[in-house]
Amino acid sequence: MDGTEEPPVTVLVPSSKFTVADYTVFTLLLVVSVGIGVYSAFKSRRVVTTQEYLLGGRTMPLLPVALSLLGGAISAISILGNATEVYFYGTQLTMNLIGSIFGVLVLRNVMLPVLYPLKLVSMFE
Repeated sequence: MDGTEEPPVTVLVPSSKFTVADYTVFTLLLVVSVGIGVYSAFKSRRVVTTQEYLLGGRTMPLLPVALSLLGGAISAISILGNATEVYFYGTQLTMNLIGSIFGVLVLRNVMLPVLYPLKLVSMFE
């Protein structure tokens, strides 16, 4: 070395291996998920028809149904992708939301009053 060269820079890269805490959280997640399934199975031991299974006996409260529909419409991928979409194409994505408002109004005021009393499982029935 002649004194003008800089020494190489060492970059510390975090390890990507699971630690004991990671395994503990992962195991706890699996145990809780299985526990919820076992609890639900023992809670409703009676014979369940397909209609009751698919529709929850048509007795589910509004909040769980709304959250389920919201989870189906807004996923983590769409939330992550919206930022990229706006970056590349601008705020034109908001026009999609304006169109969705009109679509929901038509669904609520025209289609739902016709389809709900028919007690269908899906629109394809």
